[in-house]
This record gives sequence, structure tokens and C-alpha cells, in this order.
Amino acid sequence: MTTHRAPGALPALSNAHRERLLQIISTLETTGLEDHEVGLLRQLSADFARFRAAMPQEVREALQEIDQNEAALQQSVPELLGLCQQFQHTTAINTICAAQLLDAPGLLVLAQQAHELAQVAAEVALRAKHRAGLLAK
Repeated sequence: MTTHRAPGALPALSNAHRERLLQIISTLETTGLEDHEVGLLRQLSADFARFRAAMPQEVREALQEIDQNEAALQQSVPELLGLCQQFQHTTAINTICAAQLLDAPGLLVLAQQAHELAQVAAEVALRAKHRAGLLAK
């Protein structure tokens, strides 16, 4: 997968970039490459904080915003998945039977879960769209 950055885009120094680099290093190490062959990548990973500190204030602030967005997404996506599972468990099957359609308390539970699911889904969508915009800068 090739990624292209627009001119003037932020440097690849976010927490997600560092985590991805660590994953690549780990993958390379499992292939049996010698330490000296992945040593440069390990050094780059270790120097991320120093590279970020050397960036202009505006860039550091933008990277911090991306990292905060990442943390929020990492929290909200599992919450969304949990609500999806809870909603799926409540409905139990892919359709609602006549008995469920006549169960007012059950329908209120279903409505509440659907509402919570929609709210969290909207939050995830906004955060993901915002992150895409930040990365495209």
C-alpha cells in the first residue's frame, strides 16, 4: 500500500506512524533478518520524540491534535463494537417477530440501544472524518 502526501503535509511522526513502524520492525525481525538490518528502523522509532521536538510549534500542535484524535478513536471504536454486539444480542435474530413487536418494554430497550448505537456511530464517523482531514493537510 502506497500512501501519497500532499506538499506541505504533516511529517509522518504521529503515534500511529510510530506504532506502524514498530509493527513493521517486528514483522521484519520474525523473518530472521539480522539485528543490523533492522537497527536503523529501531533507531528511527526511538528518535520519534526527538524528531517531533525539532518540528516548528505549529507542526507539533497539529501532530498532538492527530494523536488526541487517535486516542479518542481508539476508545470510541471498541465502544461502538460493544454496542453493536449488545444490540445484536437484544434482537437475537435478524428480524423482529410479532411477539417482540407487541412487547412495549422490550421495544423501549431496543429503542434505547439503537439510540446509543447511533450516537456512538455518529461520534466515530465524525472523529474518523476529522482524522482524515488532519492527515490530508
